Amino acid sequence: MEAVNATHPKHREDLGSKYTSSADFLSCFSTVFSLNYDLLLYWVNLEKRLLRDGFGLGKTAGSFHGPFSEDAYCHLYNLHGGLHLFESGAGEIMKAVDTGSGVIATITDEIAKRGKFPVYVAEGTSTQKMRRINSVAYLRHCLDILRGNSAVTFIYGHSADENDAHIYRAIFGSETKHIYFGVYKPDGDKLRALDGLLAKYQKTAGSTIGYTFFDSGSAKVWET
Repeated sequence: MEAVNATHPKHREDLGSKYTSSADFLSCFSTVFSLNYDLLLYWVNLEKRLLRDGFGLGKTAGSFHGPFSEDAYCHLYNLHGGLHLFESGAGEIMKAVDTGSGVIATITDEIAKRGKFPVYVAEGTSTQKMRRINSVAYLRHCLDILRGNSAVTFIYGHSADENDAHIYRAIFGSETKHIYFGVYKPDGDKLRALDGLLAKYQKTAGSTIGYTFFDSGSAKVWET
């Protein structure tokens, strides 16, 4: 948690006006899947509150709200968990909330004082990550929703590396209509490398789903 406190903003307000462009970007999508376990998406979503996270049927108790319910409206799925997500004693997923000192403070206290750690996937290889996902019902549910996606898929801020092959197996094994893959500062070498990776995932899945690259900078996600 020391690394998180050293590199992660401690309060939502620390990012100021950057949320405006990020929230505008999110408003283009009806469902969002995240591979990051930091709090940035959690905080951005608070700007317009367009994406429900499956905790709407829960209740707040102290520093946590929940539990997550598959029967609640949900448009935001944390495929690799999140720093704000914790398992209760009953195995249900609760989310940390700000009780005055910030969500990071809540998370830090939960780790330091109670020895409980967030639900997130930090393992190295795709196989290890899948083992972790299969051990938590919430994570399995999120991946199942991705596998069942039938809408067009936009991928922003990801490299398609082998350690996340399970994610691309799910995408190419879904019924998505097309994949648009964002590339940061695209050039010939990057595009060839990514084309090779995506083509391999496509072939492995026996899929005919097409994909198109776009310049991720054109999305203007973090402009002030």
